[in-house]
Amino acid sequence: MKRPTPSVRVAAVCVRGKRCTNLAHNSRRLDLLEKVIDRLNEAAWPGLEAVLLPGGFLRLGRSLADLTFDGRAAVLARTRIGRSLLRQARRLDKAHPGALLVVGIDGENLGEGDDQFCAAFNPEGVVGLARKIFPTEKDTENPERAVTPRLADYDCPGRIVTLAGGRRAALNACYDVFGFHEGPDSGSARTRAIRWLRDGGRLVGTKDEGFADLRRTALAVWQTRWREAGVDLALAAVHGFEMPGRDGYWQRHGMACAAAALGGAAIGAAHFEDCLPEPEASTLVAAGVSKAHLKAGPHRRLYAKPPLESLMIRKGGRSAALVRLFEV
Repeated sequence: MKRPTPSVRVAAVCVRGKRCTNLAHNSRRLDLLEKVIDRLNEAAWPGLEAVLLPGGFLRLGRSLADLTFDGRAAVLARTRIGRSLLRQARRLDKAHPGALLVVGIDGENLGEGDDQFCAAFNPEGVVGLARKIFPTEKDTENPERAVTPRLADYDCPGRIVTLAGGRRAALNACYDVFGFHEGPDSGSARTRAIRWLRDGGRLVGTKDEGFADLRRTALAVWQTRWREAGVDLALAAVHGFEMPGRDGYWQRHGMACAAAALGGAAIGAAHFEDCLPEPEASTLVAAGVSKAHLKAGPHRRLYAKPPLESLMIRKGGRSAALVRLFEV
């Protein structure tokens, strides 16, 4: 008989505005994060195991693409934003022992599309770091600025973290949350959007001999990685939406499908450009979704899960971040 899965509590932080595209904006983002941790430590929500922030919440001035997981973690930890995130992770741990700080970071990558990462910190440093492996159609339509996964990214150990209660979670850089039900031979639009791969020093594109086999291998390796690790939770650092209500496609086909494929849950945090949602709306959280959802196509339901608690953070008299506590 399958043993019952312990529930996990995650605080997802939605931020008003757009992703960070300028290094000069890191300071105000780090100030906001300080306020988020202040409020979470005051709230003392019991059982908190992770705090999740949006994709591109911070900006890195260099690429980490061609480093191993250990190399990426070491370089990130030495940067200004890495040191700041470590400090906040230690502050978080004092009130919420064992909770991970999970944040989306985009990085400059000359000659390619931006690096897009989802990073996890604990009081010791970087414990998880996932680079985007499922680019969107837009990410790869311009070959001179195409997001280009490394073959090693699909099997990177940094993609999976263990939470304090024992649940295994996969870190997702934005659109990666759509990839859990992408088999090696699915042939879907998401698979076709992977137009370029780097295998060591070799760049291989869709028109090159052997590319289809290389992409098939990458997807098979990723499916094996998360299944063998016992992952049943997806944490997604989503870049953002223009406004609340524009996230329905993501909820149905991203979050709910991920929850169904994993047999568990998916939790996302995003930017909202115009205004933040009401606490019960645009949650980007799904749990308890049956496998049948994967075959429902255009009839897929939202399966949106409401928060247990919420708090609003303001800066300069305006709402800046909505922090919601979810249990899945």
